[in-house]
Amino acid sequence: MKKILLINKSLLILMFTYFAFISEPGYSQTARFLGMIGFGLLAFYDYKKDNTWFFIWLGSAVLINPIFKIQLDKDIWSVEWAVILLMSIFIKRIT
Repeated sequence: MKKILLINKSLLILMFTYFAFISEPGYSQTARFLGMIGFGLLAFYDYKKDNTWFFIWLGSAVLINPIFKIQLDKDIWSVEWAVILLMSIFIKRIT
């Protein structure tokens, strides 16, 4: 399961990094949908294990959802999510 989560986080990091530099019209919807699924999976995994990360992932899934859109500046938020995901990989490996 840890390998699946690491792959999920890595794919989300790549997607958000790409999303920060690309402005194709259809990509925004795809990134929101995949991001919501990815953050939902992370929240599901951390539900009973780690309360702090659970709320971070759940909040991210709610913010990025494609159904009830919240206007976010994609350049700032995509980079911030990539950094948070990267930090979560290294923090979880240290502890």
